[in-house]
Amino acid sequence: MRDKYPTKFNSPLVVCEETRYNPWFYKIQSLADSDFTVLETYMANTAQARKRARQAVKLNAHNSSQRSTLRTAIKAVRKAILAGDKSAANSIFQASVSTIDRIADKKIIHKNKAARHKSRLSAALKAMGVPASA
Repeated sequence: MRDKYPTKFNSPLVVCEETRYNPWFYKIQSLADSDFTVLETYMANTAQARKRARQAVKLNAHNSSQRSTLRTAIKAVRKAILAGDKSAANSIFQASVSTIDRIADKKIIHKNKAARHKSRLSAALKAMGVPASA
């Protein structure tokens, strides 16, 4: 049975690899073709929308990097706690609290999430027998 609409409207939206994080630029490709032939390309129409699309890509990359730094700082404290070295865990905790606060101040994560991370790390240090001082 033939579809009511042309093939290009029934094809799923497939995002290009080089513009994967850009919400304004995408290509519709046909799954009927084995080589994924591009049927249509859509781009933002106004200069303002094009600029916002460029900025969105840069901001996404920066924020992703910051979130990665946050996760790395938290993992470093957890690793030091598991190793059992109290003084190293405390010093790494102090450095990671600074990182968590800096990222929360930039509104990359919510302040309550930052407080939750700090509280849980502090509780883990306290359970180890180290007074957690930030």
